[in-house]
Amino acid sequence: MDYRVYAGDVKELMIDNIEYPVPEGATCKIRYTVGTSMRKENEITVCTAKTSVLKAKNIKAGFTGLKVILREDLESHFANIKDNGLIVPVLLTVADGATYSGNLMVSGDPEMDSEDRGMELSMEGNYFTKM
Repeated sequence: MDYRVYAGDVKELMIDNIEYPVPEGATCKIRYTVGTSMRKENEITVCTAKTSVLKAKNIKAGFTGLKVILREDLESHFANIKDNGLIVPVLLTVADGATYSGNLMVSGDPEMDSEDRGMELSMEGNYFTKM
């Protein structure tokens, strides 16, 4: 497991300074950055003469797969962020009290469940830092 990936219970989610409800016990995957370094994915090519070449590529930081309840009063706020591709401030607090922050965009096309108005949300950007 990457030392910069966290999986655990989420206690609070703030999107664009508005709290979004997260069910108790909800979890997600968090890919966070350290300092001002972007996350990298390394590709190693083995060469002749006992050498290797490293090619690093920037990858997204943020969180994926978090169940969020989309109350009616949040629908237009969320739709505006998603449909306009806005980059907004996000704060995510987990069970151990750690908080992650960054400016993120909605990733993918989350669909709302008609039963409980829940949706699986992913948001990503260049940086998502553990505070």
